[in-house]
Amino acid sequence: TGNVTYYAKWIENDDITIKYEATTGGTVTPGSESLAPATGTAKGSTATPAAGYYFVNWTNAAGTVVSTDAKFVPAKVGGVNVAATYTANFKEAANVTIKYEATTGGTVTPGSESLAPATGTAKGSTATPAAGYYFVNWTNAAGTVVSTDAKFVPAKVDGVNVAATYTANFAANTDTKYTVQHLLQDLDDETVYNLEATDNLTGTTDTKTKAVAKSYPGFTPLDFVQQNIGGDGKTVVKIYYERNTYKVTINYVDEEENTLHDSKVLTVKHGGTYSVVSPEITDYTLLDPSQSTISGTVNADDVTVNVTYSVDKVGGEVDPEGEDTPDGTPDKYQVRVDYVAVNGTVDFDHVYVTLYDEDHVYSETGTGNLTEEQIPGTKANAGFENGKWDVEPTTEIVIKENTVFTITFTAIPAPEVVPPNPGRTCQDDGYPEGYTWDEGQQACVCTADVCRVPEHPQPGNGGEQLPEETDEPVVVEEEVTPTTPAPEVEEIVEEETPLVAGRSWALVNLIACITGAVLAIVLLIMKKSKSEELEDEYDENGMKIEKTDEEKEDEAIPYIRKTMWKVVTAIVAIVAVIVFFLTEDMRLPMVMVDKWTLLMIIFALVNVLSLVLGMKWHEDEKVVNIVGNSATVAYNGSMQEVQGYTTDINTKKIEVTLKKDAKDEVSGVNVGRYNMGLTADCFEVKSDVYSNIKLVVTDGYLDIKAKD
Repeated sequence: TGNVTYYAKWIENDDITIKYEATTGGTVTPGSESLAPATGTAKGSTATPAAGYYFVNWTNAAGTVVSTDAKFVPAKVGGVNVAATYTANFKEAANVTIKYEATTGGTVTPGSESLAPATGTAKGSTATPAAGYYFVNWTNAAGTVVSTDAKFVPAKVDGVNVAATYTANFAANTDTKYTVQHLLQDLDDETVYNLEATDNLTGTTDTKTKAVAKSYPGFTPLDFVQQNIGGDGKTVVKIYYERNTYKVTINYVDEEENTLHDSKVLTVKHGGTYSVVSPEITDYTLLDPSQSTISGTVNADDVTVNVTYSVDKVGGEVDPEGEDTPDGTPDKYQVRVDYVAVNGTVDFDHVYVTLYDEDHVYSETGTGNLTEEQIPGTKANAGFENGKWDVEPTTEIVIKENTVFTITFTAIPAPEVVPPNPGRTCQDDGYPEGYTWDEGQQACVCTADVCRVPEHPQPGNGGEQLPEETDEPVVVEEEVTPTTPAPEVEEIVEEETPLVAGRSWALVNLIACITGAVLAIVLLIMKKSKSEELEDEYDENGMKIEKTDEEKEDEAIPYIRKTMWKVVTAIVAIVAVIVFFLTEDMRLPMVMVDKWTLLMIIFALVNVLSLVLGMKWHEDEKVVNIVGNSATVAYNGSMQEVQGYTTDINTKKIEVTLKKDAKDEVSGVNVGRYNMGLTADCFEVKSDVYSNIKLVVTDGYLDIKAKD
C-alpha cells in the first residue's frame, strides 16, 4: 500500500458560558453568552444603572474588580475563553433634599427633608397660616400648583425621589378686625383723654388701617398715624380730640343798652361752666333779679350775655339828710304814696309801693298794696283832735299810681267852766299828787318834777284831751272852790347795797370757764387705744418686742410731755373756776362781757393749746411715701402715656387707695413734660392701728423728648 498519512484531528471542547449578573440598582445586557473556548470571541455585557443608582464596577466570582467600565468584555485566560460569572455592581445615588418654603402669611413644617432617591420615602410638609391669613396651595419651582391640601407629600418622579423646592402659598384675609378709638380731652385735666366712641372696622391683614376722625362739636382732632392691621384682630388706632376754648363776654348795660360797667370777659373750654356775680352799680338795680349771678355752660360757641340794669334811686329808707335811698326794685315798677297831715303830724310823709301783674311779676301797669309798716302813725298838734283821713290808708286798698292820703285834725272846743264842788281836790278830778288849786289862775297847777299830764279827761270837758306837756307850769282853768291843799309828799329813794364783785355777771366768762374745764377733762382721760398699745409691744409677726433701755427712755419722753400738759391744763382749769366764782355773782343781772372777760378767755385759750400739744405727743406720726410712676420717651407723633404709683407701706397695717375722682395716669403727644397731678388729696387712707398718718406724695410725669 502506499504511504498512509494519518492526521490527528482535534475537536474543540464544548462551548463555555459566561454569565453576567447585576446587583440591586441596575441591569446587565446580555445576562450571559456561550462561545467556543478556543475560537470563540466574547462580546461581553453592558451594565445599566437603574434610576437613583450609579454603576460602580464589574467583579468576578472572587470579588475581584475586573473592570470599572459599564461595558465589560472578559479576556481569555491562557488563550481560552473560560466559563465564569461576572457581577455588575451598583450603588444608590446620594440623598436628595426636598425644600419646603412659605410665602408671607404662614409657615411650613418641616422646612426641608433629605432622603434616598430610590429607596427613600418623602414625609412631606404641613402649611400653617398665620393669624389673619389663609392657605391657598402648594406650587413647584415652575409655579405649577402641585396640591391644594395643607399637608403635601411629593410623589416620586419616574420612581425616584428628586430634589425640588415646593412653596406653600398664603393670602391675607380681607375681613381682619381692627378698632378705632375716639378719645376726648378731659374738662378738668387736659392731660387726660376719655373714651367717647369706638369704631369696629375690618381690613386686609398687613395693610394700613383706614381710620377717619369724627366731628365732635367743641373738639378738634389731633394728627394720628394709620396702623398696620395685625392678623390677630387686636390693632387699635387712637384718635385724640383737643377740647376747644371759647370766649364768654358779659356786658352790663341799661335798658337802652348803654354801657354802665366794664364788661367781664372769660376764656372757658367747651363744656366748662362759668359763674359771675353781677356788680352793684350806683343808682341802678337789676331789671331781672335772676341775673344777679350769670352762669352757664359753654357749648361749642362763644357766649355773649347782656345784664340789664334799671334806675333805682327810691324805695328804701330815708337817709339822715331826708333823701330817698334805693331798695333794689326798679323805680319804674314803683309808685309814690304821700301822707299829708293837717293840724297834725305823720310818722313819715311818703313810701313807695311796688306794682305786680297777676303772676306776681314786676309790671308798670300792675297793682300793689300797702303793708302795715307803710301806714304811718299820726299825731294831732296842740289844741287839735279827732284826725280823719280823706281815704283811710289800709293794706286792702289797691294802688295803681302815685297817691296822696290826707288826714285832718279838728280843733278842741274850749272847756266849759263848772263851779267846783266844796271839799273836792284836784286829785278827785284825776290829777296826780303834786297838783293844787290856784285861786288866782282858777286852775289846778303843778310845778313839781314828779307831776305828769293826767291821762284822765278834765272835769266837765266831755272827754277832750289835755294840752300837750310843756316845760311851763301846767295850768288848768277850772272855776272850782279851792279845797285844803294836799300835803307835800317826799319821795324816798332807797339806796342799793354795793356789790363786792360788781352789779352783774358775764355770760362769756361762764362759757370760757366751762370750755377750759371740759378741755382739761378730755386731756386727762385721753390714752392710747388697745390697738396702739399692742402695736408698741408686738411686731408685725405678733412677736413681743424686746426694747433696750435707750428705747424705753425715748418712749418715756412723750409720756412725760403729755403728763406735763395734763398738769398744766388741770391747774389752769381750777384757777379759772376759782376766779369765776370770786368775780361773778349769778344772782345779779346777766351781761355778755365785763372787766374779767379777757382773763377768762386767756385761761380757755391756754387749755386749748394744752390739749393740742397733749394730743400732738399722743401718737407718733406715721409717714407713707407715695411716688407716681414716671417715664421719659422720644417723640413719635402719637399719644404716649404712663400710669400707676408705688408706696412704701410694706407690712404697715395701712391701706392706701386712689379716690374715684382722681387719676394715676397721664398722656401726651407733643414734646414737653406732663404731670399726673397726684397730691395727698387724691388718696384715701385707712388703718385699724394708726390714726396720725401723713402722706408724702411725689407726682408722676411723662417726659416727651425731641428726637435726636
